[in-house]
Amino acid sequence: MKLAQAISDPSMVGLVKNTPEETAMAVAGLSSSLLTLVLFPIFGIVLFIFWIIALVQVISRQDLKQSKTLWVILLLLVGFIGMPAYFFMENKKGLGWATIIIYILMLLLPVFSFIFK
Repeated sequence: MKLAQAISDPSMVGLVKNTPEETAMAVAGLSSSLLTLVLFPIFGIVLFIFWIIALVQVISRQDLKQSKTLWVILLLLVGFIGMPAYFFMENKKGLGWATIIIYILMLLLPVFSFIFK
């Protein structure tokens, strides 16, 4: 049966009886999971952009002679550690802190989603 038919069918009325508390809990659970589904990809995209910025900066720098290969390997293999390390080592502390804050938010987002479900 299609959803539109089920909603408009008078015989279906009254089959599900939720208390206001149950309805509020269902709405809160839905909103927290939707929040997770929306914010997680946004954080991922921002981190990907930061990773690209760090990689392009390392490759384009002329003053990095011997350590350029090390930075590229670090960013490619363990980017989640390499990004903040590069930003802090090269005096771009704002991007370093932003990366760490996004990591923390990404770790806490499922916890908050579970708690407020």
